[in-house]
Amino acid sequence: MKSLAIPSTKMMELHKQTKTIFWIILSSALLNVILNLVLIPKYGMNGAAISSAISFLMIFLAASFIVFIKHRLYLVSKRMLKAVITTVVVFAPFLYAYETLLPRTLITIMILAVISGSIYLALSYWFVFSKEDTVLIKKLFFKITRLKI
Repeated sequence: MKSLAIPSTKMMELHKQTKTIFWIILSSALLNVILNLVLIPKYGMNGAAISSAISFLMIFLAASFIVFIKHRLYLVSKRMLKAVITTVVVFAPFLYAYETLLPRTLITIMILAVISGSIYLALSYWFVFSKEDTVLIKKLFFKITRLKI
């Protein structure tokens, strides 16, 4: 999540908008503290993770919005949004199932990792990767399958 905000904050740094970055990060830190106070007692470590993710998302959204308003630049592409949405759509149900429905064993983790990873790669192949990416993947797959071991 944190890395999503880097292009926007770097653009703001280039245009000497460091005070704005400071206020965005300060408000995000305050939000993080408030969310931690609310979520950690109820959800423990998962609450802290959710709080941090929401805070980083706030930095990303605020910085991207300011860059768009001041410079009319889209630093978020449709391709990036597709990748983020694909990640959430694939991994959220598996995380929920692991946390609530399934036994917490190593074999469960391994099976969920293989299934969710396979679904993620398939969805990424169909919706996220560009034509150049898919050509490269096909060439790589062809080379791997032709190896003589």
